[in-house]
Amino acid sequence: MKWVFAAAVSWALIAPAAAEPITFDVGGLARTAHYFVPTRAAHETRRALVIVLHGLGGDGADVERSLRFDDVAEREDFLVAYPDGIDKRWDYGRQLNNPMPVVDGKTVDDIGFFRAI
Repeated sequence: MKWVFAAAVSWALIAPAAAEPITFDVGGLARTAHYFVPTRAAHETRRALVIVLHGLGGDGADVERSLRFDDVAEREDFLVAYPDGIDKRWDYGRQLNNPMPVVDGKTVDDIGFFRAI
């Protein structure tokens, strides 16, 4: 399986917590992302957030297990988010081989999802 990932860096304020999915409402659609928070993260401490996108046919949990990026985040003290695409794919703005993900006749707003993360 070919893995493709992209990263976006932002500043985030997240308290340490167990790794579990967080759900966001984006345009009336429930969207999930898995997070990794370093163990030494102190409450209300600002740190970088890296968003890692899975490849076509994968999901956030798959890419988290495969890349083992959490080890780097632990060592370098930054947060990681692993969002799940709708139908295991992303709306990247143009159709190549497969149509963009659609829910209820509307193209999925992945950019709005990334902003919510």
